[in-house]
Amino acid sequence: MSFDTLTGSANWSDNAQLPDFLWSVEGNIPFLYNDGKGNATIGIGLNLRNNADNMAVVLGQMTYAGQSLFATAAAQGISAVVVVTTFENVISSISLKGPADGGVNPTTYNPLAVNSSTLSLENRLNSLLAGYFGVSVGALTSNADAVTFTNFPSSAGLIALQQAMKGVAANTFGNYPAITGYNAKAFTFLTTLNNGHGETVPTSNLPSFNSGAWEALASLFFNGSNTIGTGLLTALADNNKAEAWYQIRYQTNSAQDPGVATRRYQESQLFGLPATSD
Repeated sequence: MSFDTLTGSANWSDNAQLPDFLWSVEGNIPFLYNDGKGNATIGIGLNLRNNADNMAVVLGQMTYAGQSLFATAAAQGISAVVVVTTFENVISSISLKGPADGGVNPTTYNPLAVNSSTLSLENRLNSLLAGYFGVSVGALTSNADAVTFTNFPSSAGLIALQQAMKGVAANTFGNYPAITGYNAKAFTFLTTLNNGHGETVPTSNLPSFNSGAWEALASLFFNGSNTIGTGLLTALADNNKAEAWYQIRYQTNSAQDPGVATRRYQESQLFGLPATSD
């Protein structure tokens, strides 16, 4: 298979590349919300349920009065690992119910646009956040410059996504260990047998990272590793680009969700059909 690479010196992780594509299909939601499947999510599709690394990059953006959460906690003798675990435990303690929150790509927080269980979780998380900063919840949430679970600006969403995709070195957030990015995780998933499908893709069959085709595969993996199933893995392993395109567009939306169908159309366009010489 041949794949078109990005033009010039463009890199898959540039804001105008994969992050921009994920922003277009996930939105950049400035508050914690229920994604419709009971997952506490924030920013550009960062699922926080049972995902400490996503929580770490999100908490890395939390600030009040110019102070970062991790630095404030460290000054109190509380490690970043403990901070992340504490917030993750709160996420696990509340089951989100009801449909997806917030409407289509909201740009501001509206407490009337979220389910009651989401509102309860937001309040619990912001209360915990305020405790670390040593202020009341009211002081925290009324400060327009504070980055919280109900005021997570698009710039914070973009940085958190970049870190989640590229990975983060150890001790970037206090004593928190290195974070393996979704990009590297996607490559491992595709090329090793631990993907649970008994099919591996030779690295020579995969598009380069700096290509639209790779961005499509990384987007699929970011949407959930179970999105990439045996059919797509087999097509890639067989070097069958046309079948891989078909699998992305038509065979990765078992629930027939219209929103997912739109995303798969865009991902298949990004992946590309084979040229006549392929």
